[in-house]
Parts: sequence; structure tokens; C-alpha cells
Amino acid sequence: MKLIVRNFLIVLSALLLTSCGDDAFQAPPGFNIVWNKANIFFVHLEEGMTGEKSAQRNACTALCDSKGYDECEVYMWSKKELIPEGLPIRNAGSFIHSYFKRDSAGKKTYKCLECE
Repeated sequence: MKLIVRNFLIVLSALLLTSCGDDAFQAPPGFNIVWNKANIFFVHLEEGMTGEKSAQRNACTALCDSKGYDECEVYMWSKKELIPEGLPIRNAGSFIHSYFKRDSAGKKTYKCLECE
């Protein structure tokens, strides 16, 4: 009986892992992916998320991890109408709320340009 239960749990775990795919990332409230191309993401931050630096960093890390990217870039805006439709990002310094980058060595860089 124990062997049957063990095998069932192994099969169930495998099914859950393979069914996650791109839907594995569960964005926190106020963290909305607007655009992405490969390992680059544009995110709209709703008002409740704009001051939450730790939550932003954690969401970015979870997003990159869930997509399987060692190198990853996440650019975040507090005003949805200022988010570009794609690359390149022009006049980025005056419009981006914050950004997160992780390089191939795993080094993480986070900067909030609109935070106090």
C-alpha cells in the first residue's frame, strides 16, 4: 500500500510541475505584467505596490525564477500610459519607477527611481 501511495504522489508531483508552465508565476496584487520579450519584462505597479520596495524585489525574483531565466530584466512604471510598447526604452530615467536586473552570475540589482 505504501508503494502505491508513494508512486501516486510521484506521478501527481510530476503532473503538477509540468502543468505549471508559464502560469507558474502568481503576481502579487498591484504587480501587472504589461509586455515581455524573452527575459525582459515591463510591469505596471498599482498605487499600493509603488512604495513596497521589498515586495517589488521579491516579485521580480519570483517572476524571473518562474520563467527559468538566470539573466532577467524587469522595468516597472507607476503610470501605465508611460509604458512603451516595446524596446528600446526612450527617456527611461524620467519615467521608470524602478528596475530590477539579475545577471548570469546571479547578482541582483534593484533601483527605485521614484522612491524617497
